[in-house]
Amino acid sequence: KPYLPLLESSLAKLKLKINKVTSPVISERKYGLKLIETPDKTLVNAIYAGSPASKVLQINDQIISINSMAVRGDANRWLNYFEQEKVTLNILRAGKLLEVELIGNEKSYYDIYILEADTDFPNELARRWKER
Repeated sequence: KPYLPLLESSLAKLKLKINKVTSPVISERKYGLKLIETPDKTLVNAIYAGSPASKVLQINDQIISINSMAVRGDANRWLNYFEQEKVTLNILRAGKLLEVELIGNEKSYYDIYILEADTDFPNELARRWKER
């Protein structure tokens, strides 16, 4: 059962609202993939269920290259560069070098949810205080 409507109605009583923001990170937003990047290694850290990444990648896969460009802590830069093209990854999985095709779609994954105070809250609080 979806929990977001219940959460939104509960937070409204506290004069809070939830704003959804699309992730600015292309691997998360377009492919459903979270990475751990260091200068010498890029590892798959999380995969969104049902995302394009879930069809071809596994947790702890090491991304070696994107479209034949070596990845050195800059996988998202290469994913941005090749955003309008087919993306081929060379990965290292359990000691084996594999080549996989990562095909993004228009759905957004790993959205960011931000709690914000209702903008009328200070005015309403002042009005209630005067009514006392």
